[in-house]
Amino acid sequence: MSIVFTPKIPLVFTSNIAAPTPPEPLKIWHKKVIRRFVNLRALAVPIEECAKLVGHSLEECDLVIDEHNLQEAINTRRHVLIKDVMR
Repeated sequence: MSIVFTPKIPLVFTSNIAAPTPPEPLKIWHKKVIRRFVNLRALAVPIEECAKLVGHSLEECDLVIDEHNLQEAINTRRHVLIKDVMR
């Protein structure tokens, strides 16, 4: 009987799990695309549909609203559209 411990687990672990892929870089939002996005949101188009129409992902659309504080612009544009209809 030996007092020395000999591990039964190999020193190098190998797994079949692939390394996570890095996220794709975010696309650039041009001013024209932002204006189009604001107009679509002002017309109450769902954000999922807006994402498809402007060619960006849903996450990018959420980010651009937060980063550029577009909620105010969307609400302002919506009120302008409502006023035009009510004339």
